[in-house]
Amino acid sequence: MDGTFLKAFAAGSFLFLPMGPVGIYCVGKTLSAGRKEGYASAMGAVSVDVIYGIVAFLFLAQVSHIVEEYQLYFKILVSISLMLIGWKKIQEKVEKKVVESKKNLLGDYLTTFYLSFANVPNIFSMIGIFTLLDLFKGNGTYSFLFLALGIALSEALLWAAATYYLNKFRERVNENVLTKIVRISGAILMAFGFFIGIGEIIKRIS
Repeated sequence: MDGTFLKAFAAGSFLFLPMGPVGIYCVGKTLSAGRKEGYASAMGAVSVDVIYGIVAFLFLAQVSHIVEEYQLYFKILVSISLMLIGWKKIQEKVEKKVVESKKNLLGDYLTTFYLSFANVPNIFSMIGIFTLLDLFKGNGTYSFLFLALGIALSEALLWAAATYYLNKFRERVNENVLTKIVRISGAILMAFGFFIGIGEIIKRIS
């Protein structure tokens, strides 16, 4: 397994955190239609994360020698990028949108699958996160399967918890609450990027 599963599980947690447009859509679906509909929507996005994650992993495996040679610079760049994304999320104000609530779980899944699949630049975010976590070093025969399993399980569990609590307290969740959730995720991203960058610098100079 060469640590790929655990690193991919961690990567899945950070792919869940940014709460971009698709994530907000899934939240809105949960609040307007219910837990099952929200979860089905989220699984469409998770499926694309797994697909794009495998693509990013295979790409990094091909250029691993370059990544290792310039690893410090890559990690510093990604660290700064994560902090900027986190700062943007902290400044963001979320609007609670009413999402159409037809009882069609497959349709909910396919809608977010399409929305996520159209967001091709997400692959570059994954490449950055994988570089920070040294995921490109996984060289086992089935490493990409452990990667897919780690991302899928991590995000599936997080969305299961998120949709459960959103549905349970749906009457209390307003725009202010959603904004706080997104800002917290932004703060976590900033902290992650900061400590990874500082850690890498300290490791190189010590």
